[in-house]
Amino acid sequence: SVEVEALIRNGDAEILSRPSVLTVNNRQAYIKVAEKIRIVTSVANPNANTFSVGFISETAGIELNVRPRISADGEQVSMQIAASVTAVVPNEDVEVHDSAGDIIASAPTISERVVETHTRVPNNTPFIIGGLVARDVTKDQSKVPFLGDLPIIGSAFRDERNERLKREVIIIVTPRVLPERQLVTSALPEDKDAFDSFDNELFRSAYRIRAEDVFDLKFITQNRQLRHAQRLADIIAMRNVDLAGSYPLRTFTNGRFPGERILVYRQMYEVIKRLEIDAAVDPHKVIFFEEDLESETGFNVNFLTKYFAKLGEINVPPDSQLDVNLFFDKLNLYDKAIAMTYTLYQYETDPVTVMRQPVPHVETFDCPDRKTWDKLLWQLNQPDEQGRQRYSILIQNAKDLKRLRRAIVLKRTVELNASRASLTLQNFTLGRLILMPTVKEDKVYLIDEETAKYFFFTEQYYPAVRQELARDGEALSNTLQLPEVRRYLPERLRRQGPLEWEAP
Repeated sequence: SVEVEALIRNGDAEILSRPSVLTVNNRQAYIKVAEKIRIVTSVANPNANTFSVGFISETAGIELNVRPRISADGEQVSMQIAASVTAVVPNEDVEVHDSAGDIIASAPTISERVVETHTRVPNNTPFIIGGLVARDVTKDQSKVPFLGDLPIIGSAFRDERNERLKREVIIIVTPRVLPERQLVTSALPEDKDAFDSFDNELFRSAYRIRAEDVFDLKFITQNRQLRHAQRLADIIAMRNVDLAGSYPLRTFTNGRFPGERILVYRQMYEVIKRLEIDAAVDPHKVIFFEEDLESETGFNVNFLTKYFAKLGEINVPPDSQLDVNLFFDKLNLYDKAIAMTYTLYQYETDPVTVMRQPVPHVETFDCPDRKTWDKLLWQLNQPDEQGRQRYSILIQNAKDLKRLRRAIVLKRTVELNASRASLTLQNFTLGRLILMPTVKEDKVYLIDEETAKYFFFTEQYYPAVRQELARDGEALSNTLQLPEVRRYLPERLRRQGPLEWEAP
């Protein structure tokens, strides 16, 4: 209130504590701001030359129990409140003396003031608990040494003063109802490295997501067409559990949308980039399966840089490693780029065909500039003529090799976190911890179709998201026209006709 603020400004009042606590509806929250005080409980053999003293600890401070109940509309909060204020009473210590009159132990007197109440206040409205009053009497004595202790005339050399003090503790409780799915930024730590956890010997490294790691994606999440599609999918999913898990409805329910995992990949990629975790990936220890039709398995294991040396006809002395810049100089000289394309055979029944999935088709393309590189990368990551999905890595310069190393780290990062929670934007939010892999310089890393997928998605993430939105949005529009699906929609929504969809 205005009166309390004026008292604080004038020095007549002070704020003892400003704690905050989060709880859920109809669950108790407990706050304790106190200190421990040692109190004498027993003294043994006070008249002997030796004695022992027993102590216990008592709490002095403020304790508050609150159980909130939120109204149906979220505008009113009922609270069951129990508040307790304990404090040491000045000049009321209990003293224990020995036979000579010396103090051998003392214990303070503790006062306790308790109030219990029920109230109902509007959301975000302060509620004041008052009446916790304490009255203290303090005695101050000053005297001239020796003379002040003399009988009769000693009072002339002493000065005694009694002071009465009245104190009142006011507790202000302000309930705030938080909307669902809203980030509580006031309860999050600052964006400091101290809240990360790296270089552990027994546990995984963990990184706390900062504000700079989270993209502003309101142009997608607040898109009116997308939100309408999500609303229709949620209505159907609530009325038919079987449809809730079917395509394309499952890609729009519970606040999800097609392609959002790609945006999570890109945000994780930015974390890896900023922390420079990929620096520990030695390109000379990166391997892949090279196609070899004369081999029984159909492939051989080869090191990437050794393959570069062979492809570029670069002579590398024994016990030496390729200077990758020499290879990129040759690619630049002839305006070329190297593509490693993985084709997914997940629906094939022939085991020989399935074994070809981890083996990339390596091909050289004309690539005079980065614009051509962008077009090639997009084309090589589209389905082939048989409709089989392809993922490709396209290497033209040293930056592409660095992106490949980051894709290797991202693959492991996704594996660590996908088992803990689904990779949605709701799970990649400010303040959350994501597990980070331990990357060792002497470790060998394999390039596979997953690595190629992350290489592509982290470079052309927006076109890839837009493509999935358009594809699944069209599928949802067609699904909503089916009588067995449309009957779960309210009548007013059925009359609106087909869902008109255009990806953001």
